[in-house]
Amino acid sequence: ISERITNLDSLPYPDRELLIYRERYLKTGLSSIMASRGCPFNCSFCASVPIWGRNAEFRSPEHIVKEIKHLHDTYEVKEFRFFDDTFTVKKENVINFCKILIDTFGKKYFKWRCLSRINSIDENVLFWLREAGCTQIHYGVESGSDRILKLMHKAITIKQVESVVALTKKHGFWVNTFFIIGIPYEKIEDMRKTIDFIKKIKPDSVNLCTFTP
Repeated sequence: ISERITNLDSLPYPDRELLIYRERYLKTGLSSIMASRGCPFNCSFCASVPIWGRNAEFRSPEHIVKEIKHLHDTYEVKEFRFFDDTFTVKKENVINFCKILIDTFGKKYFKWRCLSRINSIDENVLFWLREAGCTQIHYGVESGSDRILKLMHKAITIKQVESVVALTKKHGFWVNTFFIIGIPYEKIEDMRKTIDFIKKIKPDSVNLCTFTP
């Protein structure tokens, strides 16, 4: 078994030139970025921890901005997206990234989006994300039932979700939420709670998935 790579800055950027039929890709398709590996949380339905363990590794903000500059200079990319399990889990890294991106290109030069987690966001992080051009934040909420959230080991509550979604919308972001239906031990009333909760928090878009072993 290979040793775990802890210095992600030592890895080269993905070579987009190797994509089959690269010319068919939209510029946003060429600009999917991973800034980290792994997740320190332990949601029961997720494959991240079994694959990576709970020791998340992070690229440096400088390294990420260099990749973005490469995408900008090579492919004229003006929009990009992060696919990390939880882009905002290391808040200091995120804020430093936003500051370096602003110093390099100016405020809101790019339009971009990221995945986040309800308990890894605050007003200061939201401010810097917006200044750096982030327009969409996607949250894994998963259920409108506190009982199911506990069974999932989400470590969040419905009250927290309601507060963070409202705060994110207040800062002008498009809010997307992910929900899962059909988790083991879920009852009809839990599903109804999820539907009612979606109506209550009014996200701009919703991804509703069925649980699949």
